[in-house]
Amino acid sequence: MSKQFIKFALVGCLGFLIDAMVFWLASHWLPFASARALSFWVAVTSNWWFNRLFTFKEAERSERLHRQWSKFFIVCLLGFIPNWGIFVSLMWLGHLQGIAHWPWYPYVAMVPGILAGMMINFSLSRGWVFKP
Repeated sequence: MSKQFIKFALVGCLGFLIDAMVFWLASHWLPFASARALSFWVAVTSNWWFNRLFTFKEAERSERLHRQWSKFFIVCLLGFIPNWGIFVSLMWLGHLQGIAHWPWYPYVAMVPGILAGMMINFSLSRGWVFKP
């Protein structure tokens, strides 16, 4: 595993914590769908910024910030597709097996999707968003 991938994963962990915290706070005042959209936007923005400063600090800096952020947002949306699909599939399988109601199961079901999304996000971020 490359140091760059490990840095990307660390930023992703921080982004997950930011996402969860903003969702929890926002869900006290907003409907869940709106709170989730806001938390996703905040997490993507923080991940873009930390990846720009930490993971891909050697990348080309000639691109305008809003354009680079937009590209990163698109990458994150593409990575969210398998993330969500795998989670929903595992929850469905968990219901069929009678284990989806266990308190830990939804969190375990999140992990494979997160990993799949992270692989897509890293590959596209390295090759398209943060060009060397």
